[in-house]
Amino acid sequence: MPDAGVLVPLVALLWAGVSLGGSLVAAPAKFRAPSLTRPIALEVGRAQFLWVGVTEAILCVVLVGALLLGATDAWKWLVVPIVILAFQRLAIMPPLDTRTRRLIRGEQVGASHLHHVYVVLEVGKFASLVVGGAVAI
Repeated sequence: MPDAGVLVPLVALLWAGVSLGGSLVAAPAKFRAPSLTRPIALEVGRAQFLWVGVTEAILCVVLVGALLLGATDAWKWLVVPIVILAFQRLAIMPPLDTRTRRLIRGEQVGASHLHHVYVVLEVGKFASLVVGGAVAI
């Protein structure tokens, strides 16, 4: 098991990669696939965000543990993605999931800016993980 001095940047940068690949690249890409219908893309997205969320939660717990084990100035940057993840999962994802399930069923739903809020938070989470990981190195 690596010590906290190695574990903090390792986990922070791994989490940044999960965020970038799972949320910022793959999520919009599936809506560009011409043979993928919108309801199927939404169902795939629900599964994708479930598993990205599970992975992020595990990485978050490991990161918190590593931060508690070792003193680093990186904690000032790395508390940001922890708070953002909690806010995304507790406040933003439930209404987005409800909206997505309604769209999959073919219901008409009004406009929502929650996706934009989610993306802005995701970019902030990614950036703070990269900076925190770099500071921890």
